[in-house]
Amino acid sequence: MGEPLVGLGDAIILKTTDGGLTWVTKISGTTNNLRAVHFIDSVTGFACGFAGTLLKTTDVGDTWTSVSTGSIQNFRSLDFPSHDTGYIAGGAGTVMKTEDAGDSWIELNTGITQDLINIRFADNNVGYAVASTGFTLGAIIKTIDGGVTWNTAHTDPEGLLAIAVIDENTVLAGGGNNNVGAGGFEFITRTTNGGDVWEEVFSGGPEQALRAAEFISPTMGWFVGDSGTLLMTQDAGDTWEQEDVSVNEYLGIQFPTFDTGYVVGALGTIIKYIAIGTDITPVTAATEVSINPNPFSTFTTLTYHGNESLVNASLLITDMAGRRVRVTAIAGDRPIVITREKLTSGVYYYKLLNENNDAVVSGKFVVE
Repeated sequence: MGEPLVGLGDAIILKTTDGGLTWVTKISGTTNNLRAVHFIDSVTGFACGFAGTLLKTTDVGDTWTSVSTGSIQNFRSLDFPSHDTGYIAGGAGTVMKTEDAGDSWIELNTGITQDLINIRFADNNVGYAVASTGFTLGAIIKTIDGGVTWNTAHTDPEGLLAIAVIDENTVLAGGGNNNVGAGGFEFITRTTNGGDVWEEVFSGGPEQALRAAEFISPTMGWFVGDSGTLLMTQDAGDTWEQEDVSVNEYLGIQFPTFDTGYVVGALGTIIKYIAIGTDITPVTAATEVSINPNPFSTFTTLTYHGNESLVNASLLITDMAGRRVRVTAIAGDRPIVITREKLTSGVYYYKLLNENNDAVVSGKFVVE
């Protein structure tokens, strides 16, 4: 997905059905640059781009139609914390919101003028967005009321371009300045108290910037950026390891499942990550796990008692196709309430992951 091919007109949307071995170009119907894509269920998705472009598919990306938002700003990011509630971020501080699964959109007042580059929500109400003017005047804004009001949580003289929201209090943001002679460095900053205090947890190469981020659990995640920067953490950002794969600029990262991820970048670069050593540990007599009621229509409760501690653990939920639909931090052996929010009717699988992201137990449940 991206800019129009020279001489062909339409912006590019690529689709794979074999895990990335082959890619097929789909007709986008727009000549405007496209910048982000997000699916709200197994068949319905949205893509956004410049000049207020918003496209929708209801057939897994085979065909796309235009959706009117009433905006002419350059859209750069979109996020749906639940099936019906979604947000788009873009130029001049623009944020659009839907509460009917994308049928209609309203513009929210963020109070800033910088371009919003990425937006992520912890739930329907609590969200963060990063903003920049070029690669300078970085800002992080926050809402706790579904976008009705926004406050500036952090500023930086360099640009802020990437963000990962672990929960309503834990957020990592990255950026930098890749302009030659500007004296900028790629960096990552983190808060664990909802944005009151921020600390720099990584400083990298000069004249570079980090562009996107993705976390698959409360502790394990990646930031990607210029000159092939691909950073991984397994301790929520305390330490980072550079993974050397390519020298091309990376612009986006997405994990459709816990075990498989994709990074996209300049010059048509697409790389694939496949986790090693993620086998599920079988449930033994020393482990007790129950989920009740099952099936359920509004919420269910998962109870775990076992030999392994679940300190800094998480609950991973995937759909029938193995796509990750939710990751929730959990603490100890307390019962875990699973709500229906964002879960359509069907069968889902869960894994309890320890602090090393190893699966302790697994199972399935049914949403009616």
